[in-house]
Amino acid sequence: MKYRGVAFLLAGVLASLALGWFVFPMVLYRTESQPIGFNHAIHTGEANGMTCDMCHEFAEDGRFNGIPATAKCADCHSTALGSTETEKRLIEEFITPGKEIPWKVYSRQPDNAYFSHATHVMKGKLTCEEC
Repeated sequence: MKYRGVAFLLAGVLASLALGWFVFPMVLYRTESQPIGFNHAIHTGEANGMTCDMCHEFAEDGRFNGIPATAKCADCHSTALGSTETEKRLIEEFITPGKEIPWKVYSRQPDNAYFSHATHVMKGKLTCEEC
């Protein structure tokens, strides 16, 4: 009988953990895909050798200036470099008509939080890939 109470307690703790780790996030959050597929690894890998600052700019004080304009993509993708459906959509729907890609930003910070990229990236403490 003594172990029965411990078993119920353990089952309750495990059920609470499962609820908190799996069920509760599914209720609170939703999954939204980006308007077009983008793979940072393809662009910044050894094959292309691009660095983050080639597309993403920083202000003088180190503030992140956000997502690059479609014109930045057009520098390389004015014509197809490959044969993927994603690149075809990129050129036909955004680059050729000159439309901006409506990227979704998943890393919003609360108003009372400030993150300085200058401290972390520009002073050599971390690379973008490490985050």
